Amino acid sequence: DTACILAAVEGAIEVLEVLVKAGADMTLTNNKNETALQVARQKRLEADEMDESTKVWDGVLRVCEAAVKSAPKRATTTAPTPTPTAAEEEPAAAGGGGLGAG
Repeated sequence: DTACILAAVEGAIEVLEVLVKAGADMTLTNNKNETALQVARQKRLEADEMDESTKVWDGVLRVCEAAVKSAPKRATTTAPTPTPTAAEEEPAAAGGGGLGAG
């Protein structure tokens, strides 16, 4: 998890605010492909379903949403597609694995 996600999970509004002011990337995800905003929304929903106070989660959501809204748009990049090797491109010629073999 990123520092922002951990702060969101713990409801640490002040820590989250410091991270955002320092330029933390709110688009980074955890191993479940969730951002801090998505985690905060889930925590808020869970608190509401359990009839717990949602004040902390409302604050975390407010910080996350403001950070995402004000963040500059980042260019998305994709990794280049690897070029297959000659062995990967050609069927197993040596084994004669086609019809009529065997």
